[in-house]
Amino acid sequence: MNCPQCIASISGFLRAYWLTLGVSLCVFLAALLFFIWFMRSGQWKNLEKSKFEMLDDREDKKENKNGIS
Repeated sequence: MNCPQCIASISGFLRAYWLTLGVSLCVFLAALLFFIWFMRSGQWKNLEKSKFEMLDDREDKKENKNGIS
């Protein structure tokens, strides 16, 4: 039952399997590195603050941002 066509098809499947596994591991590691970078840089610390600061239009807050008292 070991015909040359069967061996070739199994060999091609294994090459594709290892290639797919390697690519998926690289994508996973990249996503993990981005996640660690986001957490360390504080990107997700206070998600609610920015939307309230956008709506805050007090004059004293604008002056303090410009360094004018």
